[in-house]
Amino acid sequence: MKHLFYIHSSITFLVATKIVEGLDKDNCIFLWGRNFQATTDIKHHKFPFVHLPKEYFSASIKFWETRKKVVEMDDWLAQITEGQDFFYYTPQSGTNFFYVLVENVSCKGYNYIEEGRGSYFTKKQLQNPKSNSLLRDALYQINFKGRSSSVKHFFDFDHPKFKTAYGLSQHTFPDLQDKVILDIPFQKKEFPGNYEHILVPEPIVEFGIVSEATYQQTVVYFLEWAIQKKYTTIHVKYHPGQKKSIELMRAVYQQYKDQLTVIELPAEWSLEEMAVSTTANFVIITSSVGIYASLANRTVYSLAQQLVQLDATYQKAIDDLPDFFKKELIFI
Repeated sequence: MKHLFYIHSSITFLVATKIVEGLDKDNCIFLWGRNFQATTDIKHHKFPFVHLPKEYFSASIKFWETRKKVVEMDDWLAQITEGQDFFYYTPQSGTNFFYVLVENVSCKGYNYIEEGRGSYFTKKQLQNPKSNSLLRDALYQINFKGRSSSVKHFFDFDHPKFKTAYGLSQHTFPDLQDKVILDIPFQKKEFPGNYEHILVPEPIVEFGIVSEATYQQTVVYFLEWAIQKKYTTIHVKYHPGQKKSIELMRAVYQQYKDQLTVIELPAEWSLEEMAVSTTANFVIITSSVGIYASLANRTVYSLAQQLVQLDATYQKAIDDLPDFFKKELIFI
C-alpha cells in the first residue's frame, strides 16, 4: 500500500513529514504542488495536474480532451505507485483533480492534513455549494463519467472514501469529532542573524481582494508604526503567490530606507520553524502563520483592522478568523 501526500506549502510539508513517522517511509510519496518543493529523503514528484493558475481538468464541450486527461492521470498514478493501491492525503478537496484522483480504482481512501487557516473553517463558513444547473451537471457527467462533479466541497467528510483528518490542535477541522492530533512538527533550527520583527505579507492584491493603492497605504502605515516603536530592522518573508505586490512593497521601502532597514528572507525558509527557533514578533494580516506563531508563544500583530479602515469589505476576512485565533492577535 502506498501513501500519496499532496504538498503545496511549508506547513503541509511539515505535517506530512510528521504523519510519515508512523508509516513505512519507503511506501510514502510526496507530490509537490504550486511550485513548492523541499529537501527530503521521501520519494517525491512534481504533481502535474494542478488547478492553479489554471484548472487542468475542466468540463467543456470538447469532452474527449478531458477524458484523455483523466486517463493520463490514471496512467501517471499507476506509474508512481508501481501499480499498487494507495491512500491519499490532502489539505482540501475543492478541485476537479481531487475527485478524479480519489475516484481512481486504486485509491482506497483519503485523509485531510492541516494546511493553515483553511483547516479551521466550519461548514457554515465554507458555504458548500449546491448545483443549480442541470446543463452544467450533464456537462460534468459527460466529461468525467462520474469522476468529478459540478458541486465540490472544500471538506467532504461524507464521501465513502474519507478516512480521517490530521491536525495540530483540537481547534482544527471544527466540524469533525474524530481526528488525529499530532505533536507540533516544527523543529528548532539555527537561523543566521538576529530576528526581532518578521512581516508576513499576503497575495491579496494578486487575488483581487484589495487594490494596489490600499495595499501600499497599509505597508506605509506599518512602516511608520514600526519607526514610531523605534524598530530599526524588519525582516519580511513573502508569500509564494506574491508578485506584483512585492514590487509595490519595495517601492514603499525606498521611501523609508534612511529610517528602517528591511531584509527579505529566503523563500525556502519556514516561518513556522522560525517561530519556534527565534523570539521574533510576527506581523501578519490574517495569515495562518500567526496561528503557529501563537502556538509557539510568539507575539502576533495584525494589520487587518488597518485594511478595514481603507476598505470596509475586508471586514469579512476578520469575521472569518477562528475565534480562538482572534483572541491571540494584537490589531494595530
